[in-house]
Amino acid sequence: MAVGVIVIAILVGTARYLIKLNQWKSDAFDTYKRHLSKALALPPTLNSVAILAALVAVRTFLSWSLVVEMEGHWPWRLRAMPSGEALKKDE
Repeated sequence: MAVGVIVIAILVGTARYLIKLNQWKSDAFDTYKRHLSKALALPPTLNSVAILAALVAVRTFLSWSLVVEMEGHWPWRLRAMPSGEALKKDE
């Protein structure tokens, strides 16, 4: 969904830029940059920062869960072999 929003913002901004460029407007490129920055930037509110932090936490938890599921141990722990040697990452 985020990719869709970015693509739509770029397409609409580019279309507006081309229309203004055909009308020989001198501020066409400045308007284009402003439109793209408004469409792609998140407002720095407490709510948007909290949502971003929650997304980062969920992605981190899911990533660690996958490592535990596939390798059988947490990412920061090396699996010990029966002889007491640590198992190399590529084995």
